[in-house]
Amino acid sequence: MVTDPVFQRHRAVLSCTRCRGRKKKCNRMLPCNNCFRQGVECNYSHRNESHLFRHEKRFHELPPLTAAADKDDEATSHGPVQKHKVGDLGNLVSYLCIMIVGLQQYDRTYGCHGRLTSLRSQYCTTRPRAIDPSFLYPELLRNDSVKFSLIYLGARMYAAQLGCTRGKLPSGSCLQFKVAAIENIRQAVEGRAIISEADILAVLFMTMSYNKHLDNHSEWTAHMDGIKKMISLRGGCDNGQHGELIRDLYAWCMEYGTSSSLCASFAQDI
Repeated sequence: MVTDPVFQRHRAVLSCTRCRGRKKKCNRMLPCNNCFRQGVECNYSHRNESHLFRHEKRFHELPPLTAAADKDDEATSHGPVQKHKVGDLGNLVSYLCIMIVGLQQYDRTYGCHGRLTSLRSQYCTTRPRAIDPSFLYPELLRNDSVKFSLIYLGARMYAAQLGCTRGKLPSGSCLQFKVAAIENIRQAVEGRAIISEADILAVLFMTMSYNKHLDNHSEWTAHMDGIKKMISLRGGCDNGQHGELIRDLYAWCMEYGTSSSLCASFAQDI
């Protein structure tokens, strides 16, 4: 047993510069658990008396360690670095980021902060933004607001033609946009509200995209009937108020809708 006062002068905690481990009683003769298992000696850094006094006082104020805690400390002092806690935190942050981005994208696409089931939602009472006909083709493929306008306007025509009510929906229809848009459809079509060129173009493109947005062939027919009403409210298709793009698309949709290819495409869905 070492009796030299140099080795027993303090119950000081000296840091091992190799592993930063701490010992309750440091006599500078026995290495810490980490260095002992690695077969190396501890490298201790000397500190002044004031630092040792403050450190020793703070150490005595801490609750004593139990045997289980000592074993846990030994296991973590020499074992591999535990990364699962950091990984869980990273996964949580990544999940939250994905949720935030997803909600922002969902809100930009559908509006009204995603409240699709509300019958009196904001997008039901707000007119879709104007669509420039010259940019409608490329915009349709990449712009979420235009895609939403197509669904919104298609729902208006669909519910107006079939005479839907809040509690009664046609069989096979599951789009909640149609439920939310019912109250404004009659105001826009049957109430002879002002209908823009962009509205007609959007519904025409909606009809052309029957295999992506429409439920069945009867819904395509309802869209075409709604387009007829929209054009008739502006004086018909031959009065010069419509551009060549609308006239060509309308004629194409009428011809394509009566062809056998469209009916054959819907045969497996009906």
